[in-house]
Amino acid sequence: RKYPGPVISNPQGNVNAEALLLGVGPDARDINVTYENSTRKMLNVLKENDGQWPAIPTREISSEQALCKQVVLTGDDVDATAFPFMRGNPGDGGPYINTASVVTTDPKHGVNYGIYRCQLKGPRKIMINFEGGQTGIKAIRAAKERKETTVPVCLVIGQDPMTWMISASRVPSRIGNNDPIDELAVAGGFRGQAIDVVRSENGKFLVPANAEMVIEGTVDIYNLEPEGPYHEMYGYLGHPKDNFVFTADTLTHRKDPWIMNSFTGVVKEYIDAPQRADSLYRLQQSHPQVVDYASPNDTQGIIYISIKKDAPGQAFEVSRPLAMFNPLARVVVVVDDDVDVLNSADVRFAVATRWQPGIATEIIKNRRSFPLDPASPDRKTTSKIIIDATRQWPEEGGPEVYQRLNRDVFEEAYPDAIAQVTAKWPNLLVKN
Repeated sequence: RKYPGPVISNPQGNVNAEALLLGVGPDARDINVTYENSTRKMLNVLKENDGQWPAIPTREISSEQALCKQVVLTGDDVDATAFPFMRGNPGDGGPYINTASVVTTDPKHGVNYGIYRCQLKGPRKIMINFEGGQTGIKAIRAAKERKETTVPVCLVIGQDPMTWMISASRVPSRIGNNDPIDELAVAGGFRGQAIDVVRSENGKFLVPANAEMVIEGTVDIYNLEPEGPYHEMYGYLGHPKDNFVFTADTLTHRKDPWIMNSFTGVVKEYIDAPQRADSLYRLQQSHPQVVDYASPNDTQGIIYISIKKDAPGQAFEVSRPLAMFNPLARVVVVVDDDVDVLNSADVRFAVATRWQPGIATEIIKNRRSFPLDPASPDRKTTSKIIIDATRQWPEEGGPEVYQRLNRDVFEEAYPDAIAQVTAKWPNLLVKN
């Protein structure tokens, strides 16, 4: 079948592209340096603004100026299947729209932009998976409490990278904040200029005017239908489930729109240095001993934290709240500050040579799991593990004197030798 317009997939998963979007020059030799520089720039933004992300209010423009309204289709003229939304895995239940900012509104939480998988079932029929714990499902539940049967929703596709990022991440963070957040204003703050918005055809939303496509409609909050399976971010094919039915009544788009889709779980899918910086900032505010934080891009459910330990038991003190309340943190590894948390080999070295399982492990049972976790028996609860891979002090059960690293001894004797080798061949030598 011939479809109009080009298709682009996973455009924001590249670390160098992310750096350019954040105004950071890529390091030609080491992408970890690039990613670290992007994170540090974002961390400095938070420090300069008392932990808040700068916001620039949106600018409303007319429908005539809005590129997303170059073509307006309504009623039976709406046909989302006419566009190249793809099946990302042969096992998927059908083609999916998986990069749309799904826009909901609620009197308490305000307007929210979230990324939820959307299975294309027909020209006007789209299934939406409002995952548990997300703001979108809170809007659905609140509507039920108000005895409503449907809620207005729109799908914004081909949005700018910052709008995609705030839709897909916990930036800005809602922890401890139940007030409405103007997410598009925060996206404008990241861009350094206001995002142009236009009133949706139904008049219920202001949407990014330069998006490639906007699909407007309603979600039936009572009559669910089967959706899935879908290739999930953990690398496993998820189970089919009953889900919410979205009926499209309006579809607007640019002439020859670019359709953006994503292969889930293949590479990182959005700009995430701001989210890493946000997590690091909040950890450092509560525990100044924290040096760095990372969630590896090559897997899900593992968090690395490095600390400059100054008291026994500190690894558990720092990491326990994160393990208990972050559903994605099923395995938390705490290391010393000489370990690079962006280098999984360094972390594995620390686990293999500093961790004593019998005395430096804490298992937490019956915590909330991430709903897509394939290891969770009921998709609701899971157990967590904290691995203290710091050097164990004598009062923690460790040796009276910890052996020195071979490399440290070598560098003291020949300070220029390793530097000369790594300058020419940066990936030749292992760190330890």
